[in-house]
Amino acid sequence: MFIVLAILIFSFFIFIHELGHYIAAVRAGVKVEEFAFGMGPKIWSKKGKETVFAIRLLPFGGACVMQGEDADADGNPVAVAGVTANGQGEEKAEEVKPFDKTRSFSAKTRRARAVILVAGAFMNLITGFVIIAVLNLTDNSEVYVKPTVTAISDWSVVGGDSGIQVGDEIYSINDKRVYYIPDFNVFTAIPSGADGVVDLVLVRDGKKLTYKDFALRKVPVHDEKGNLVERFGLSFTVIPVTLGGKITHAFYDTWNDVRLVGLGLEMIFSGETKFSDLSGPIGIVDIINETGKPIQTDSETGEVFAVSLSNRIRQAFTIAAFLTVNLAVMNLLPIPALDGGRVFALPITWAIEKVRRRPVNPKYEGYVHAIGMLLLLALMVVVLVSDVWKIVH
Repeated sequence: MFIVLAILIFSFFIFIHELGHYIAAVRAGVKVEEFAFGMGPKIWSKKGKETVFAIRLLPFGGACVMQGEDADADGNPVAVAGVTANGQGEEKAEEVKPFDKTRSFSAKTRRARAVILVAGAFMNLITGFVIIAVLNLTDNSEVYVKPTVTAISDWSVVGGDSGIQVGDEIYSINDKRVYYIPDFNVFTAIPSGADGVVDLVLVRDGKKLTYKDFALRKVPVHDEKGNLVERFGLSFTVIPVTLGGKITHAFYDTWNDVRLVGLGLEMIFSGETKFSDLSGPIGIVDIINETGKPIQTDSETGEVFAVSLSNRIRQAFTIAAFLTVNLAVMNLLPIPALDGGRVFALPITWAIEKVRRRPVNPKYEGYVHAIGMLLLLALMVVVLVSDVWKIVH
């Protein structure tokens, strides 16, 4: 059941992304030649007023093919090795109607093109917020916990005159702002904070206090069930949940998902996490499927416990919300072939044209994006093999 749910979720997010491009393109007056769900050969298509709507065999993909997207302002195609930059190849060429410069993507202003390119990621981001808001509104939690210290246990090693005191607000950890206690838990658990030495900023009596290399370490203690766990020995401010508070918290949760994607990229480039930790569609489907298991194990205590169907579904959609935010952020990275790379190219080509005083031949940008696409496809193959290997082993 959860494998099917995961595939549907992933496919829906791709559809939403392409729908964002489609809506923005239509509003900008760009002719959309094809709006397709999926990749590979067509299994269904229908000709609208001017757009071909299609479903393709493989659900992991989609396309919003705009007139002039891979052509110069006069309609001359930009291609590499006989395949246009959008990857549709000769099939697309057969469907192209006489070129209408006024309806061409390439003929629109740079601002209009940027809006169209960003619209897909924007739709993913909004979808993530909506999912999180629904999860918050349907949650039975009666309180949220803010990072203001209300008590410090006698056995804690982080308190005292030279450390954290009652009434302190934990403002940031390693330059990462702490809004709610889940942030605190994340930033003290990731590799850069897991050794217990962090750069800590507190707010005490309205003033910020900065501690470099602060020893924010846990102490092993027994919980109420007798399990040996590690705790900081800090108690924090509890605030009642209101309807407005749930909506506000949804904004924070969405922003935190954006931050976590950025943090993951930082950790990859700094070497704090391994390349093998990356997951593609197969890995994501497997992760969501794992959350669907009725019997799960606590990663901290090793305790085995049952999870209700409603909670498993909530866990799956929590991951789904992070996934769609991840798609939004990753797609906006300034990497050739991605929407972010195309947006990044707009001011670059503008600056070059100002210096050279003549237009840049779009075929060169096409070459860059085509090379970027090949590299991305190679990366996808490597991640796919890695996902399969992790599942098998």
